[in-house]
Amino acid sequence: MKKYEDIESYVTKLIRGYFLTTNRNGLHLDSLLEDHGLDSLDQIELAMQMEEELGYTISAETLPVLRKVKHFVNYIRQVESFKDEMKRSPLA
Repeated sequence: MKKYEDIESYVTKLIRGYFLTTNRNGLHLDSLLEDHGLDSLDQIELAMQMEEELGYTISAETLPVLRKVKHFVNYIRQVESFKDEMKRSPLA
């Protein structure tokens, strides 16, 4: 997943599809997860799903800062950028 639009689409689809998400149509990049009915346990569930689907590992220290849709998008962009530049996963 290299293009910003693809990453943004993936993240919004992931969060909109999460069974506890409220106000799905009002979800946008600047949305706080808590404004859509999601708490810290839901963040963990979303991160685990992302890890499973994309093969990323999100550290316990990083997870608390992923509070908005755009935070997840930026995280994926950074991991992908690192992989492109270093030719390896950040944790390899």
